[in-house]
Parts: sequence; structure tokens; C-alpha cells
Amino acid sequence: MNFETQLNDIIDTSKSASDSIELKKSVFQFLRNLPSNNIDLDIYRSCLELIKQIDVPGERSFSLTEFINIVTQSEEAFPVIIDAAGSVIDAAQSIDNLKHKKSTILRLADSLPDRPELMTLYLKVMSLAIDVTDKVDDDVERRIGLVNISNKLRNRPQFEALSLHAMRVCLGLSKEAGYEKYSLPLIAKGLPKMCDYKFYRNNTFFGVTLALPKKGEFLKLYKEAIEIAIEASDLIEEAFYKKYALFFIAEALPKTDDFLPLYKKTLSEALNAVLAMNDPFARQYALIEILQEFPKTPEFSSQILRTIENILPFFTFQSRVSDMEIIDVFDYLIVVEEKKLKDSKKKMYSREKIARLFSAELEKLTMELNDIRLLEMLKPYAHVWARPKVLRDTVRKVIAHVEALMKEHHGREVERPIAIKESFFDIATDAGSGKKSQTAVNTLAIDLGATNTVIMRKLWDGEPDYLPLNAISKKYGDYNSIPTLINPETGEIGTEALKRMNYINIKKMLLEGDPRGKELMERYFRSLYEHIKSTQPQKGLLSRLGSKVTERICVTVPVGFIDYGKAIHEIVKDVTGSGSIDIVEEPLTAAIGYNVAENRDKLVIVFDFGGCTLDIMLLRLNVDRVHVVAKPDRSKMLGGRDVDSWLAEYLAEVCGLAEDDISYELLEKAEAIKVSLSDYKTVPFEWEGRKVCDVTRETFEEILSSHGFYNNVDRAISYVLRKAKKVGIEKEMVEEVLLTGGASLIPSFKAKIAHTFPHLAEKNAIYDHSPLTAVVKGATIYGTKDVIDRHLGMAYALRYKSENKKDRYSYEILLEKGMSLPFEKTFRMKPARTLGVQSEIYVELYEVPEALIARRWVKESGKELIRQYLKQSEKDVELKALKIVTITFNEPLEETVDVAFCIDENRKVKVKCEKEGIELDTDLSLQ
Repeated sequence: MNFETQLNDIIDTSKSASDSIELKKSVFQFLRNLPSNNIDLDIYRSCLELIKQIDVPGERSFSLTEFINIVTQSEEAFPVIIDAAGSVIDAAQSIDNLKHKKSTILRLADSLPDRPELMTLYLKVMSLAIDVTDKVDDDVERRIGLVNISNKLRNRPQFEALSLHAMRVCLGLSKEAGYEKYSLPLIAKGLPKMCDYKFYRNNTFFGVTLALPKKGEFLKLYKEAIEIAIEASDLIEEAFYKKYALFFIAEALPKTDDFLPLYKKTLSEALNAVLAMNDPFARQYALIEILQEFPKTPEFSSQILRTIENILPFFTFQSRVSDMEIIDVFDYLIVVEEKKLKDSKKKMYSREKIARLFSAELEKLTMELNDIRLLEMLKPYAHVWARPKVLRDTVRKVIAHVEALMKEHHGREVERPIAIKESFFDIATDAGSGKKSQTAVNTLAIDLGATNTVIMRKLWDGEPDYLPLNAISKKYGDYNSIPTLINPETGEIGTEALKRMNYINIKKMLLEGDPRGKELMERYFRSLYEHIKSTQPQKGLLSRLGSKVTERICVTVPVGFIDYGKAIHEIVKDVTGSGSIDIVEEPLTAAIGYNVAENRDKLVIVFDFGGCTLDIMLLRLNVDRVHVVAKPDRSKMLGGRDVDSWLAEYLAEVCGLAEDDISYELLEKAEAIKVSLSDYKTVPFEWEGRKVCDVTRETFEEILSSHGFYNNVDRAISYVLRKAKKVGIEKEMVEEVLLTGGASLIPSFKAKIAHTFPHLAEKNAIYDHSPLTAVVKGATIYGTKDVIDRHLGMAYALRYKSENKKDRYSYEILLEKGMSLPFEKTFRMKPARTLGVQSEIYVELYEVPEALIARRWVKESGKELIRQYLKQSEKDVELKALKIVTITFNEPLEETVDVAFCIDENRKVKVKCEKEGIELDTDLSLQ
């Protein structure tokens, strides 16, 4: 018999049968016998129609759900499944019993295949299940049902929104119409009590809240529900139970920053509940319990002090007397020792126990929280008559501790500041501070290089001329160069010192802060000046100048070496007696000396690569004015002398010499090879009368690379370009590159610059025609130019409360040396609360001398930057303090505050706290 015939027999039987159970059995037996691979939808539809004929809604819905379970789960059968599910829903709507209706709908949901095609149907069924469950009268059963629905939905990520909806309905927090709303009295009734069963507690409003997932939208719901639970606790009349419930809530909260305000609020409400207790002993134990619970952090200092303030009166004489009978009061006043042990004495023993507990907490507290408000509060309990003794002794310890702290701190300190943003402003070149041009006068210019010194003289409006000092100089083309060397034994300088091969590089010594550097530099300059004076004619010039050699002296120095510049100024003044001395940065005068200025403004970048320093400076200039746009805070200690040493080490290795055997002669050979490689691709190296090897440019470049030369150059360039970008100057806006200094002639160095500025290399706008003379030429006419150089000449550090308990204070450099003016830099500061709450903070700035600045390359947002730090020293650092700036706030500071330092083009300091509406003119001027 085929399946169609079997089905027809069942249909015929159903017309006359009255027993729905038999019909159901026949249909299900038939369906189970169908082969799974032979799907005939007409057969399924016929069976479905037979089941729909069952009259009783509950039985019909159960049978329809069973039908869905039996039907093949293939995609072709989905239309029949959807039809059957719709019939189940219709049947369920006719069921009066809410529990049965709920179970019918949930059974249908469980029977539906987890397939994307049926997702909409499943969503509809579960939404109906939520609606029906919410109408269940029994509140516990209702919550359990909705929690189970939510959990089922949460197992399928695509239904998380509906899962959240189920929980909102469960807690009475749904914003949609038609759902039951929460009741504060019922929530209060269900808040935790000591006698609760766990099952009961888990299924209350608060219990369901605790079980919520702590992430995403569920976390927001959790927070909302907790706030309602705290609100409901107000309806608990008995203070003890209210305190217990609030304590339970507080302990259950996540210990994260997001929940800190809520945790604080809960404990504050618990404290209020404790203070409402009538029994003094119960209240004291509860107050100590809450004191133990409060985190010993500044955020809770007000609540902690309030708790202590309410514990202390328990130990006053009046409080002790109130515990005694009348006769006991008399006995207490006459002879305490003769009193009999009565209930009042038992209370005293309880009081003693409370005092011990309180004293232990008070001692712990002072180790973690310092607050001068404790002094006023505790002093009355430090007197000799204060009882019990254990409390009195602890109070004295706490007072001594706080008073000691007051000797160390002023209470307005901040924690370590965090830089959050900085803004730089490129203002018009004719604004702000700078050196104004002067009338041309007789000028003596000295380029005091690490390798050579070049001197020029300019007579008023005439052209500058090189000063011939043949006795101590070498001739290079049309100019004389004096080796910057001194023989410390004989005092001979220049070429005279070279003859004896016993000399010292004095510039590098002075730059590095060697104590002998200044002494030797003064001897060198004194001798140099004597040679200069010897070249003066006896008539004419001296008759016009009197006894003076020149009216103005201009000496060039590397960028940022302030101590070096000051030392040179002092030496020149002592030796010459001149009252007009300019100490000028080398790349600045190089830009002037190249004579590339036009009537219009243009941007040029100077690379001054000399004997021991690399200077990079970006300038805006025209024929009248020079404006320094960006420069490092000081020169990079990298120069031609370093290159000579690296090449000499290589040559020594080739010759089989030890590093200690590198002589001046070998260094001279290395320098000669370096210079020759600027013109030739290969240079022979001869030693002790024989050729040792050929040195190629490729070998030379490998030597440079192995010592990190190119990486250092890249970093130095990127640092200056990044500073320029902060004031709106992009690399592509630079119009010319000027190379100066002997080491700038190294071919691979020039190639590196061309690679960095390809748009200028294409236009042949990278100039190197005056590498050895541009600095001194520019120095001769420096005085006739307006010069604007708005950069901080010194670093400034803020003193803050040290994180290290051994040290009271530490220093953080806030304003770095070399920062372009004007600028605004904002820091996030937090009150250190060294003596408790603060409504004021001190901004304590200190000057940081160059010798105490350390520089490190750091990566920020994927970019390399140089940051300045205060050098660590074994001894206490002594820094020069500026005037303290006090920032006063309307209320005690609870959290951090953003403080902006605004430094204008004249180096005047303004401090702003924008959010708080504070703006202070400090009257401070920076260097």
C-alpha cells in the first residue's frame, strides 16, 4: 500500500472518529514511517489539516508542536512549519490558563529549527512568550520565567536585544506600554536580610539584578536597577535592616571606576542608616563596621571623617555617665575602684572593646589617608583624662603623625602631571620680541669652529674681508683658517700647536662641560686676540678707533648650548673689554651669509654640519629680517671629528693597529681621505711609506652606517620638521636648503638631504657653495638685520608630590627648552591631597639648567620624538624656583583638572583652567 492510500484511509477514518487521541496517534505514526529523503509537501499539508481539526486548544497546540518536531527539517518543509507554528500561536491565544499558555509558546519556540529562514518566526514566538510571562500573577514565577527566556535568547547572539528586553520587563523597567512597572515598596521588601534563603534572595528584584551580565547594554541596565534598589532602601523603616541591605548592595558592586560614584553613594546612605540607630552600642559597632568598609582613599575622606566624628562622642565623660545608674555616678566620681561589678560596668567593658576596635581602624587609617581635619577632631581626646587609655594613646599617635606631615607638605601639591595637548602659533614676523637692526659699524666676526676658526672684519658699510693671521693659520683658497687648537704646555695655538702634535680640542671640552674647557678656551682666545691686534695698522684705523680694535664683536656658537654661550661671552668680554658683543647661533648667521634673501619672505632650512655638532634650523627671511621658525633645543653632538675617528678606527684595523694606537697622524690621514672622497670615488691609503689599501665611497658609507650616522641625521631632520609642522609649516613649503660646515661636503650626507627634499633637488635649490665661510660672513652683517628667534631658552620643571614614599618631591619638565613661541600646552593635574581635601593647587615652576637635562628618543603615536627629562642624581637637585602660582577653585577638587600654560611671544606666562573658568596672569617671564 502506497503512502497516498494510507493517508486517504486516515482521512476517511477521521470523518467518523470522535476520539482525537486515536486520530493523533494515526497521523504521527504515518508521519514517522515516511522516508526522510522523499518529501511530499502535499502529504505534510494534509496531515497538518487533520491535526488542526482537534477541538481542544491545549491538545491541538501540543499536537501541532509535535508535528513540527516530526516534520523533516529540510528547507522545503519550512512553509509547512511556518503554517503549523501560526496555528500553534492561534491555539495558544485561546488558552485561559497563563501558565499553560506560556509553556505552550515556549515549547513551540524550542521546536523551531535554528535556521536563518525561521529567525523572524522565532523572534515573534519569543516576543509573545515575554508578553505572556509578564502577565503571570506570582511575582517570583514571573521573574524566573522571564530570566529563563532571557537566558535562552542570549545563547543566540542575534537575539541579544530581545534578551535585554526580557530582562527590562522582568525588572519592571521596560519603557514600552503594556508591561508591569516596578514598585519601590515591593523592591524594598525584597532587599537582602540576614535571614533570607538563597533561593528567595536570588529571585527578588535585587537578586535578578545581581545575575545580569556585566557588559554592554546589560551593564547599563544593571546600573539603572542598582540605583532603583538604593532608592527603594529608603522605604525600609528599621535602620539596622536598611544598613544591612545597603551594605549588601555596596559589597556586590563591581570595584571599577565606573561604579565608584554609586559605591560611594551606597555607603553614604548606609552611614545615614547607622546614625539613625537608637541603641548606642549597636550604633558604635555598626559605625566601626562601616569605617572598615570605606576605602581609605581621598575620594572617601569626607565620609570617613564624618564616621569618626560620630564615633568619638561615645567616649566622652557625658556618654560614659549616661550608661550608669545614679549610685554608680556617685561611686564613679568618688572612688571608681570600689564599685561593684554591675550592668553599667559590663557596658564599660563593651566600651573598652569598642575603643580597641576603633583604635585599630584609626591607626590603619593614618597610614593610608592624611587629613589635617583630623587634628581639630581628635585633639579633645588626647588629654590625660580622656578614656579609655588605648584610644587616648592612638589619638596622640595620629596627631603626631599629621603634625609631622604638616612640616613636610603645604597641602597644595599635585601628583605627576600628564601632558594631554599642545598648540603652537606662527604669528607675523614683525610681531613680538626679537633683535632690531642697528646701524652698520666696524665689526669683528669670529666663527669659532671645533676644527677651524675663521675671522672676518667688516668696516662700516664696506664689504667684509678675511683677517690674515698667517702665523697661526692655513690658507684655503681665498681665506685663512686657524686650527682651533691649543698646546696646553706652551700656550701655542693654531698651526703653531700643530707643529708639536700636543694639543686639545678645546671647543668640544667646553661644550661637554669639562672644567678645564673654559680655562683653555680663555687662553686660546687671549692668544688669538693678541694676533688680531698685531695685524692692525698703526695709523689710520687706530686713529679713528682710539685704542679699540673693533666696535662690535660677533662670535658664533652651536644651537642651544646656553652655558657654552655664556662662557664665550664672559671670555670675550674679559679679554677684549668690549661692551658690544653678540653671541649668535651658527646656522642663523649661515642663512644670512649665503646671501639668498629677497625682498619677499621665503623659507629656507640650514644644515650646519661642523667639526663636532650638527645644527638644523628652519628660517623665514627677507633682505631686512630673519625669523627663526624651528630649531632643536640644542645641537646634535655629531660632527666631522666623529667621522674622522670612525674612519681612523677602520684604517687602524686595516694596518693591524690597536685602537689605543690611533695617533694624531692617523687621524690626519683619515681627515684627508674624508675630504678627498668628496671629489673622488676612490682614495689610496698610504701608511709608513707604503700603500695599504684603497678606500672607496662605498666603504666609507658602510663605516658611517655602522655607527648609526644616517639614522641620527634622519632623526635630527624629522625632529625639526615636526616642530615646524606644529606652527603650520610643511616640508614642501621649504624653498631652499643651505649646507654649511666642512662635514656637509660628505657626498652621502648631501645625497641624504637631496633624498629628504626631492622637490628642491630637482630644482637645484640645495646650495653648498659656501660651506666654510657662510657662518662668518653672516656674522659680520648680523647686526644690520632684524632677527626674530622666539624659542624658549631654558627648560622649566614642575615640582610634584613624589610617588616614591622615600622622597617628598620630584620634578617633571613641563616646558621644554627650544619650544617655539607662542604656544599653549595643557596638562592634566590631580591634587596630591597630602593633607586632605584641596581647593587650591600650587604651580611650582623651576628653571632647569642645561647640565641637568637628559634627552631621549621616544615613540608617540608611531612617531619618534625627542623628550627632555631631568637627569637622575644621587644628590638632591637644587633648582632655581620661580614665583609660586596659586590656582584657587570654588569647591574642593575631587578629580583631575586640566591646566593650560599659555606662553606668548614675549615669554609671558598665563595659566588657564578653561572648564572652571579660571584665567590667571602670573607676571612670570621665562628665558
